[in-house]
Formats: sequence, structure tokens, C-alpha cells
Amino acid sequence: TEELHRREQAGEIRWEPRKFVASDLDGCFLAIAATDDRAVNAEVGRLAREQGIWVSVADAKEECTLFFPAIVETEQEVIGIVGSGNSHHRVSALAKRLREVVEDEDSSGKPR
Repeated sequence: TEELHRREQAGEIRWEPRKFVASDLDGCFLAIAATDDRAVNAEVGRLAREQGIWVSVADAKEECTLFFPAIVETEQEVIGIVGSGNSHHRVSALAKRLREVVEDEDSSGKPR
């Protein structure tokens, strides 16, 4: 994406256009397998689990050891909603509804 390209140019991230190798997981505590290749995603997931690394495998919820939450933030709270990996759209919709609820409250915390 343009944003990732901009961040790479700014030195904020490093992009290495090459195939995954097992040593990419060395020293990691979290891995995200989100390629367009099922075999690569499965390998990343398997290796990460074997090494005790938290892993999210985008195309196989049963291979994940974590699910990313939808976050709702206010000045006073941070609320996370996590699903079982079955319906990202439902979690997203719930977070949207919750944002609407907290935005409708005034600063005293009482609904309008």
C-alpha cells in the first residue's frame, strides 16, 4: 500500500521482498501469517506454535493461538471485543455499535 511504502521510505519499517524462511521467527514473540499462499501460512503457524510464539494465521482460525480484538477507546476506558475467529464482521459490527453508545454519553458518563 502507499502507506507502507511511505513508512519504508521514512525508515519506520523494513520490507524484504523474499520468501519466508524459518529463521524469520528467531527472537519473535508474535507472528502473523497472512500471505496468499496456504502452505506458507500453515508452515509459519506450525513453526510458531512449536516455538511457543503467539501466531495469527489469517486463513485458518484453528491454527491461531490468538485473535486480534476490535478496540473501542474513550478518554477513560479501553474496551476490547474478541471473537472466536468465526465472524470478524460480527465483532467489527459490535465494536461499531459500542462506539456509537459511548459517543452518545456525555462527560458525566450518563446516557443522553
